[in-house]
Amino acid sequence: MRLSERRVTHSSPEAEALLAFVSGENGADRRVLELVAKAVIDGFDVNPHIQRVANVLLAKALLDGRLPVKASGRPKKETTSFKGVEITNRFYELLDGGMRRDDALIEAADCFKVDPRQVERAVESYRWLVGHFLEDRESFRAWRAGTDARDYEASVLIDLRIREKRPPVARPTLDDRLTAAPAMLDGLRTEFYRVFHPTAEDLSKLEVPPLTIVDGDDD
Repeated sequence: MRLSERRVTHSSPEAEALLAFVSGENGADRRVLELVAKAVIDGFDVNPHIQRVANVLLAKALLDGRLPVKASGRPKKETTSFKGVEITNRFYELLDGGMRRDDALIEAADCFKVDPRQVERAVESYRWLVGHFLEDRESFRAWRAGTDARDYEASVLIDLRIREKRPPVARPTLDDRLTAAPAMLDGLRTEFYRVFHPTAEDLSKLEVPPLTIVDGDDD
């Protein structure tokens, strides 16, 4: 089978990374290297196709003096969903503050530079999170006001993932997992140092054929 006739028949991370690389997508080169890093940290074999691409990317990185850049931003769907929650919250802030519904729709739309119909759709989609009732919405707003912005956003995204039946908590980020790399390097350095500079204990563990001592002939 010629390479041009091959087709990816599944959506494994490796296949997705290669397709992104072929398509020249934003951050695709970095994604390939990250897959190799994850495999190394987790003790798995690296996909040979990914390894081939990674080898060339590393050679180019040495030439350029820098690694490929990461993909920018959050996934589009999550960005849109989070914005929808914020629109919904703003709409209910205005409504609960005494503003007429139509005016609240227009005010919220102006605040987020969207059409009032988009505000209506957002409210329909995300009021379950902000709160169906005034008491629930007041609790949501109090929690939002007293929470660090990054923690607030992370918590909202977790709720959205649970709602969409996606993993609520992702695996540790690559940066978190790569914190094991320095210790792994130290271990490898020690391992190979002892190959070239074996200690007496190392030598004692080697399977050395016993010495045969032959008595000399006194005659």
